[in-house]
Amino acid sequence: MRGLNPEEQKQFIDTLNDMINLGLISYESGDGGMDLLRLTEKGYEELYDCRSDAEIAKLLLNEFKKRNYKVGEIIPMRNFNFNFIPRLNPKEQDRFVEVANTLIANVFISYEDGKHKSIEGLVLQKAGYEYINGVNTTYLKDLFH
Repeated sequence: MRGLNPEEQKQFIDTLNDMINLGLISYESGDGGMDLLRLTEKGYEELYDCRSDAEIAKLLLNEFKKRNYKVGEIIPMRNFNFNFIPRLNPKEQDRFVEVANTLIANVFISYEDGKHKSIEGLVLQKAGYEYINGVNTTYLKDLFH
């Protein structure tokens, strides 16, 4: 607030009060004079524009398509953890495992835990291969409720 002029300080405080009244943040008087603003669940829900689970699933399957993978080929989990998941916003990241599990349950992909093959990752299955190559006409949105 030190860098704001008096009018900007007033607007800032008014905005914070509006956000508190809307339940987007909470104000907590901290120990030792350290006051806190905390993002609420409602604020978290309002913070991001999110893609649907079907759109996240399509992005996940496109990782196989970009590599021109065939049935049985694996993308290591480290690739997802370091390259794919960070491109999702935090709310989408929270849903990644659920989306992947839906694709696994519908046999678009499978999960390899690394115990039988030396790599942990997601494996492209026939339905996923057919989907990314336009043979399977299943709409991903139909898989997610």
